[in-house]
Amino acid sequence: IMIHEGNGVYSAALGPNATSGLHGVQVTMVRAGFTTTILDLNLTIRSTTELIMITFDPSSSWYQNENLTFSVVYRDSLYSTPISGGSVNITIYGIVYQTEYLDGVYSTTIFLHFTPGPYIVTINATAEFCNPSLEQPMITVVAKTHVYITLDIVGASEGQSAQIQATLRDNATNGPVSGVTLYFEITIIFRNETILIDEEIYAFPTNEEGVASFAYLIPQDAEHLEVVVRYLGTPPVWSTDTLRTVPVSPGVLSALMTFILTPPGMYIVIAFLLLGTVAAFYNKKVKPKKRAAMDSLERQLQDFADLETLRHFMAVYLDRGTCVFYHPFVEERIQPDLISGFIAAITSVYGEIKGDGVRGTLEEIQYHGLRLNSYSGKYVIGILILEGEMTKLLRERLQFFIEMFEKHHSVYLEDWDGLIDCFDPEWVVSNLIGSFNYTMLLPHKFGKKRKVSKLDGKILDLIGTRRNNRREFYLRELVKPVAALMGASEAKAMDKLLAMEDRGLIEPIGIQTVLQRQGLGLANGEDETITAPVSRLATITAPISRPKPTPPPKAAPAKPKPATKKIDPIDIGSIAAEPEIIKPREGIGTPLPGKPTPMDPVRVKDIDKSTPKLVMTEKAKETKAKPAEKKKVPEEEMSEADKFITEVIDLLAKEKKKDKSD
Repeated sequence: IMIHEGNGVYSAALGPNATSGLHGVQVTMVRAGFTTTILDLNLTIRSTTELIMITFDPSSSWYQNENLTFSVVYRDSLYSTPISGGSVNITIYGIVYQTEYLDGVYSTTIFLHFTPGPYIVTINATAEFCNPSLEQPMITVVAKTHVYITLDIVGASEGQSAQIQATLRDNATNGPVSGVTLYFEITIIFRNETILIDEEIYAFPTNEEGVASFAYLIPQDAEHLEVVVRYLGTPPVWSTDTLRTVPVSPGVLSALMTFILTPPGMYIVIAFLLLGTVAAFYNKKVKPKKRAAMDSLERQLQDFADLETLRHFMAVYLDRGTCVFYHPFVEERIQPDLISGFIAAITSVYGEIKGDGVRGTLEEIQYHGLRLNSYSGKYVIGILILEGEMTKLLRERLQFFIEMFEKHHSVYLEDWDGLIDCFDPEWVVSNLIGSFNYTMLLPHKFGKKRKVSKLDGKILDLIGTRRNNRREFYLRELVKPVAALMGASEAKAMDKLLAMEDRGLIEPIGIQTVLQRQGLGLANGEDETITAPVSRLATITAPISRPKPTPPPKAAPAKPKPATKKIDPIDIGSIAAEPEIIKPREGIGTPLPGKPTPMDPVRVKDIDKSTPKLVMTEKAKETKAKPAEKKKVPEEEMSEADKFITEVIDLLAKEKKKDKSD
C-alpha cells in the first residue's frame, strides 16, 4: 500500500532483503468515483559492493622485474556473497591489466618491469546491478642487485679430468655470493668437427667464497670445451650467465704415442727397455747379494759384541773336580780351584739327591750380573764366565773347543793322573782364542806393511792417537771413531779394520805375548802374531792343529830376549789412494791356506816307544793319593763371586754331613 505524500504523490518503501536485479512492479490506483488505473513499472535494484584484496600487502616492497600477483574479492557487502561476472581492472603506470574470475576471486599477474620507485595501483570493479567499487593502494618497486660470474677451467686435456670452477660475485661490493645454485652446461667440439652437447645440466651450490666447482672427464680426441654457467637469480638479485671456450690439449697417451713414433722417441723407448732389464737384473741378482753382504757385516759386528762379554774360561776334570786349565779374557783374575770345587760339589750333590749316583749337568748360574755357563764333555767340563747372555754362537764354540780339547788330549784324560804338564798352554790358549775368534778383541799393533791407501793412512793416523803406553790399541775402541771418519756404519767400520788386519796393516799381539802376560809363556819364546784360525762370520769347523804335546824334556837354558826393534812412523802423505771394496770375511768352512787339519786322537799304541814317557815321582804319587791342602785365602781378599761360591760349598758340605748322619 502506497502512502499519499501530498500533491498527488504516492510512495512505498521496499524491504532491504530485496535481491538485486530488474524487478517488475505493478501499481494499481483505485479511487471511488474514478476509473481504476493499473501501471506496470520496471524496478532496478543494485547491490552495495566492496573490494577485498588478498595475497597482496600494499605496504610491502617489490623488486623490479619480478612478477606481482594481484588477487581481490569483489562481493556484495550486504550479504557478503561474491559477485561473479563482473569486470575488475588493475591499472599501474598507465597500463590496464584485466583480471580473471575463479571461485569468487579476481586475479592477475603483473611483471614489474618498472624503474625503482613508488607506484599507485588503481583497482576498478563493476558488475550488472551492482554498485562499482574502487581501490587505489600504493606499491614500491625496489632495485635488484647485479652479480657476475667468473669461470676457470684447469687441466683441459683429453682423457683427463678438468677442474671447472665458477665464482659468483656482487657487482657493487665484489663480495662472494654464497648459498645459491649455479648451473653448468657443457658442449664438446671434436677434432673431426663433431659437436657433442652434454644433455645433463650440472648444478652445484656456491660455498662461503662464492665458488662452485666440479671435475669433468674430457673424452679422447676433444679439441675444444665450451662451458656455460647460469645463475637464475632471486627476487633481490638479477640473474646472470657466462660462457667460455677453452682448447683441449692432447692427452699424455696421445702425446706419448705421437712422440714414440718419432726417431728420438724410439731411441728413448729402447733406452728404457734396456734400463728396465738392467734394473730387473740388479733387483734379482745384485741387490740380494748386497743385502746378504750387509747382513754378514751386521752379524760380524754382533759377534764382536758377544765376544766382549767373555771374562774367564776354565776346563774342569769331571772325576776330580780339578781345574785342568784356566784362561782369563780380562786382566782381572779369579780363583779357579775354588770355582772348580764349587762346580764339582753341585754336580755331585745332584747325583746324591737323585739317588742314582749320576752326576748332574750344570747349564747356567747367574750372580750379580755374571753368568756361569758350561758344557760337559766326556772327561772335562768347559766353563765360560761372562757378563751378558750366553748366545747360541758362544755355546757352539764352547762345545767345539771342549770336544777338540778332549780329542787332542784323550790319551791323557782317559786315566788322568793329576799332572798338568801334558796340557801345552800354547796349544790350549791358541786354539781357545782361535775357536772363539777372540783375536778381534786382543790388543793390536801396527803391522810391517807400508804401502797403504789414502783412507787407510787416515785410519792409521787415528789409531796412532789411540795407542796405550805399550803402543798397542783395541779394535773395540776404534769402531765408532773409524765409522765417523768413513761416514759409514759401525758394521762397515769393523769390517774395514779387519780388512786392514788381513792385509797386514795392523796385527794382534802374538800367542807368546799373551802367555807371558799371564805368567805362562817362555822367556825367550818366539812371539808369532795370532792369525784367526776360524772365520769371523760362519759356524765353527776346524781348529788350529798343533803337534800333540809330549812330556817336556829338561828345561834348556834361557836365551837372552832379543832387542825390540822400533818401527818407524808411517808417512801418510806419500801414500797413493787405493779403491776400497767392502766384503764379508772369509767363511769358517774354508780351510786356511797352509794350515794343517785337526789331528786325530793319539792312542797309546800309536806312541813311539822312543818317546820319553811320563814317570810319576813319589811326591806325585803322594799327591795323587792325598790331594794337597789348598791355601786358604783371607775373606777380605775374596771377590764377591768367590765369597758366594765359598758359602754355597760350605752349605752343601753341611747338608752332605747331615744326610750321612741321618
